[in-house]
Amino acid sequence: MPRSVRTRRLIVAAAATLALAGCGANHPGDATVVGSAQFAMSDLDRLADAGCLFLGTQAAAQGAQAPDPGSVRSLVAAQEMQLQAARSLAAEDGIELEPSAYAIDPAQVTQIDDTFGSDADDILELLEKDYENVALRSAIGEQELGVDTTAENQQQVQQAGAEAVAAELERLDPAVDPRLGVSDSAEIVGGTGSLSVAQVAADPAETGEPCQGVEPTE
Repeated sequence: MPRSVRTRRLIVAAAATLALAGCGANHPGDATVVGSAQFAMSDLDRLADAGCLFLGTQAAAQGAQAPDPGSVRSLVAAQEMQLQAARSLAAEDGIELEPSAYAIDPAQVTQIDDTFGSDADDILELLEKDYENVALRSAIGEQELGVDTTAENQQQVQQAGAEAVAAELERLDPAVDPRLGVSDSAEIVGGTGSLSVAQVAADPAETGEPCQGVEPTE
């Protein structure tokens, strides 16, 4: 009887652990796992710090409310999940993008280098991931609809690509650390956004201290 009770307790504990980890194959120290692509929590922390600095600086320059660090961490995790699903689907469909398709403008690279110094490389890595996400969704959307992107159909192409990527993400059965506030479908609790825009929406009444940017120089 004691052995049976102990066994049941172990089973309950294991089930609770799986429920916290999500359905996918989670690994210690990983923020997200999408297919075979593991995104370490240490990398998420590094890129989230960079994103917080970048968005905090942009918000200050625009006189806008900066996001809080928790919102940025959620955004970086969701971005990574979407990117890995997009890469997976592109590989299946034979879609190959030249790096120039999502390269950051040299003038912006110079500006980021000058503004952020030693943090510039992490900020550029984060932005390039965002640009690659957009470029892959466009390419996938074009293939889904059988069209080339134009000014008139750009939104429809992006939507088709986003829907295809969402279906691929579901197929890959991802796992995400529940502390990040991101669902298995890469939806952020409380809202979403993009690191290529100036601000992630944040309600100061419901979040912590906002991200701090770099001090402006004369």
